[in-house]
Amino acid sequence: MVAAYVNRRLRGATLGMCLGLGLLFLSACSAPDVVASLDGKTILTTEGLIEQAKAMDLCLHEGKATLADQSDQDKNRFYKDVARQMMTDALIAKDEALVTNSDKLFADAWSEAVQRFGGEKGLLAQLQNYHISKEYFSDSLRSVARQKAHRTAFHTAHPVTEDAVKAYFEKHKKESALLTYSQVTVPTRSEAKEIVQKLKNSPKEIAEYESVVNNDLFEQTTFHRYTDIGYDDHDVVDTDIFTQPLDSVAFYYDASREIYAVVYLEGRKDAYKDVKQAVQNKVQEQQYLEYLNALAKKYDLRCDVNSVPQQTKR
Repeated sequence: MVAAYVNRRLRGATLGMCLGLGLLFLSACSAPDVVASLDGKTILTTEGLIEQAKAMDLCLHEGKATLADQSDQDKNRFYKDVARQMMTDALIAKDEALVTNSDKLFADAWSEAVQRFGGEKGLLAQLQNYHISKEYFSDSLRSVARQKAHRTAFHTAHPVTEDAVKAYFEKHKKESALLTYSQVTVPTRSEAKEIVQKLKNSPKEIAEYESVVNNDLFEQTTFHRYTDIGYDDHDVVDTDIFTQPLDSVAFYYDASREIYAVVYLEGRKDAYKDVKQAVQNKVQEQQYLEYLNALAKKYDLRCDVNSVPQQTKR
């Protein structure tokens, strides 16, 4: 319970701040070892990014350092995610157009953490077990609070209209659907084909794999059931699932993890009334992202991907 709470809070700091800012990798910085600059001033160095990434790694893995054991590709992806978070945080702090106050959000989050662990002593003891400093945890909560306050202020100032939601739905019907499906992952193509063949006439029996595959220590075989999952969700291994026939079983290759996913498609929601809220959320995120990218251009946010570390020293 304690581990789950700290992990959830700090994952919020990581994922919430990233917000799909792939477009924010603009032109390179001129100085070596400078990962990012804003308005001509350095906001992130290679050394600073490494230290931040190490701290984030400890937070997300309950005090265990995992970066050194990851592939170079995964390390680089993680470094970029952390860099996006830090750039977004700096960009939000620079914004003068939106009036925000995140003090109460931060105070509530800190108070919740203290209460959850039976007082500040309990919280600090748990953070110490995870090798996480009080300052880092506090800064992470502040980042989440700032981002939430900024998003709320933007959405209040720029409410999404019904016409905009309907227009997006009509233009992106496939991407607007919500699916419910069960998924088994296995390491080889032959295993995936074998499972599909076994389930061909009785696809609902895929649920029986739950008690079998989740014991794999290397997480090469897993079972998950997803409800109302969206097209852009990071758990979707292949968007072709959204064209898979209902009540059918098929398998897909997940190149990023080098595994095969067997999917039994149980349900699909694609009527406007059923997906309206999800579509509205997409439109809001799209508009907010466009706003942040406009800020990035206004304040000359620059990021040099060549300064993002490719490897982690052991």
